[in-house]
Order: sequence, then C-alpha cells, then structure tokens
Amino acid sequence: MTLPALYELAAAYRADLDKLNDLDLPPEVVADTLESIGGDLQEKCTNVGFVIRNMEALAAQIKDAEQQMAARRKAIEARAERVREYLLNYHHIDLSKRTSENLTEIIADRLAGIDGEVDFNKRLMEKEKEGGLGLRESIADDISRYMEKLIALGVDVSYKN
Repeated sequence: MTLPALYELAAAYRADLDKLNDLDLPPEVVADTLESIGGDLQEKCTNVGFVIRNMEALAAQIKDAEQQMAARRKAIEARAERVREYLLNYHHIDLSKRTSENLTEIIADRLAGIDGEVDFNKRLMEKEKEGGLGLRESIADDISRYMEKLIALGVDVSYKN
C-alpha cells in the first residue's frame, strides 16, 4: 500500500482534528479518535525518518571515500615528486619551474596507471607549452626505460634518506 504524501496526511489529520474540536466531544473520545486516524501519518513520518537516515549514511560514506581518494592522490603526488627528483638527479637535468611541474604530472599519471609506457614517452617529448618536457627522443627513451624499471621493481626512490 502506497501512502499519500506526508503533507497530504498532515493536512487531513489537521482537518479531522478541527472537525472533532467543533463537535464538543469529551477529550478522551477526541484522543481515541485521533489515535485511530493518526496511524498512516505516524507510519509516513517513520518512513521519512528512515529515508533521512539513509541519506545521512550515504553522505558519510561519500565523505569517507573523498578522504581516501585525497589521501591516495597525495601519496601519488609525493611519489611522483620523489621519482621526478630522482630522475633529474640521475640524468643531471635542469628544468624550468613549468617543465618541472609538467614532469611531476607526467610521472604521477604514469604511476597512477593513467598513461602507459608509450604515452609516457610521448609526453616527455611533447613541447613544454603542451604539457610535456620537450626532450630529445634519445633522452625520453632513456628516462622511459628507467621509469619502467623503477615501476617493475617497485623501488622506493626516496634517495634523500
């Protein structure tokens, strides 16, 4: 059985209450009558309460997921930064701030699995304005091979220890 909307039930209940008050009945009779006609209203209010609880629980789950994703993003960014520093020191490369930021993003995308090995290599060779580094193919190939070794080995590249 589908109940009418809450506002409809509340309006009908108020209308019945007004009619009962106009009849000059004893308070016990009015209370008994209201109790008998208020069942649907009480059930609807209970059901609305359950919906509210479900919505609050869903919001809490979404908040937890957001926090987990933020933590994961920070971990990937930190790892990308360590890999970037390691590669720059290993290959003795000096980069502008923009190119350095591009490299961090490229590495983060590779570590997160967004880009594969081929896309990683292509992005290293793209122009700086396009989000790449503008490296020669031979240097990009060297960095790509080295990056794949690091990924395959799962090496912690925090060389600052």
